[in-house]
Amino acid sequence: MRNVKRAMLLVTGAAGLVLSAACASTTPTAAPAAAPTTAPPAAEGTGSGGSTGSTGSTGSTPTATNKTGNASGGGTTRCHTGDLKVSDKGDKGGGSAGHHSEFLVFENTSGSTCTLEGYPGVSFVTGDSGEQVGKAFNRAPADSPSITLKAGASAHATIEIANPEAAAPEDCKVKDVRGYRVYPPDETASIFVSHPQTACSAGDYAIGTVKALATGTTD
Repeated sequence: MRNVKRAMLLVTGAAGLVLSAACASTTPTAAPAAAPTTAPPAAEGTGSGGSTGSTGSTGSTPTATNKTGNASGGGTTRCHTGDLKVSDKGDKGGGSAGHHSEFLVFENTSGSTCTLEGYPGVSFVTGDSGEQVGKAFNRAPADSPSITLKAGASAHATIEIANPEAAAPEDCKVKDVRGYRVYPPDETASIFVSHPQTACSAGDYAIGTVKALATGTTD
């Protein structure tokens, strides 16, 4: 009887050891944590001429602007309104019958070389708000070469203006004006050029014409 009890104890102990081993072999292990991503996204910057591109952490990469205002990889930047000073040289005579000529001088004050090409937009304005008087000047068809202006250099555009006294009052409707609103070629920002005078305000009256920009100051 004593031998039977001893055998039963041995079997029970062996079974316990087997069960413990099985439990130990099925215990799961934890997965390693994923490494965090620390690289920042590329910054977006604006280069010269308003072109936008991808840049690194050191800042934006400037790009040149061509004569039409589009970004390019090189070349000389087109002259913008903020690069220019525009002045009026007054009556130069030499206009067609009933008209006189004046010169609008465009000086590059930017400190860098830039280019001009084409026609400026010109109209008479009056009042503190710059109300336009009459029609904008028509373009006189002609070649319009690209002009490279170094810092301090100038180009000019000839304008031909109708003399109000040469027109019938009912056709002209004379009005006092303060000067000109001038848009450099391809620009949407204007420059006011003071030149008080009288001009025709009738909406269907041809006030004058403007020629393409040419080199020099006309002096």
